[in-house]
Amino acid sequence: MLSRTPPMGFNTWNTFGENINESVIKETADAMVEKGLLEAGYNYLVIDDCWSERERDPETGKIVPDKIKFPNGMKAVSDYVHSKGLKFGMYSCAGTRTCADYPGSFDHEFLDARTFTERWAWRSRRAAGRSFFPLATGATMRSTHGFVPQALICIAPQAISTTLSPR
Repeated sequence: MLSRTPPMGFNTWNTFGENINESVIKETADAMVEKGLLEAGYNYLVIDDCWSERERDPETGKIVPDKIKFPNGMKAVSDYVHSKGLKFGMYSCAGTRTCADYPGSFDHEFLDARTFTERWAWRSRRAAGRSFFPLATGATMRSTHGFVPQALICIAPQAISTTLSPR
């Protein structure tokens, strides 16, 4: 089945950079709905870099959301975004560290995919150096060099930034 449009949505990086947190994401989701972006087909809200702690959990090896920026955890954020009718995505990096020096997914691809989908109800991933990867719930990911097919994401930062300002 062909879609009438490519996957479209909003990525936080160009508007907020590292200044993201739970409130910013919820306000962005609200603005996307209130400004008619969801109705126009912009149904992805993707959190870019700087959402995690600086290091993985030393016992489990899992990537962990920043407890100050996201005090209620990513599941609560994901649930809120989904409650607005939007799809939720998060940035990761195919390398060992992200551009902003947070943990990347290299050698943790399966663990991260499982963590994102099982714990946070995640449905999409944006990986550094690659395009946007929409995934169905329960989809499997292959190694760093064999990710699922790439798809284009179209971003509408002007529509969001007219309502919200970087923090």
